[in-house]
Amino acid sequence: METAPPPDKFKCKDGNSEHEKGKKEGHPPPVYVVSGGTGASGQQIVETVLAQFPTLRVPIIVRNHVRSLQQVEIAVKEAEAEGGTVCIRSWTAP
Repeated sequence: METAPPPDKFKCKDGNSEHEKGKKEGHPPPVYVVSGGTGASGQQIVETVLAQFPTLRVPIIVRNHVRSLQQVEIAVKEAEAEGGTVCIRSWTAP
């Protein structure tokens, strides 16, 4: 059984420890996929929805193996700071 990383050690899909903070001029805000599993299903759902808007390049940030409310709150705060959206997929309380 995999355990969730400490809340301050989330990894972005690109492997960085943090997504660049702040809103970028001319770029849409990111969508955060928060999942208790790998995040693959949630990411696929977001990509399917975004396929309807082929000219947009929306960053998708996956926060996977989320196991605590604290980790969810951190992801929501990150999204809020960037004007982003949160998609919570398959998260259950321990």
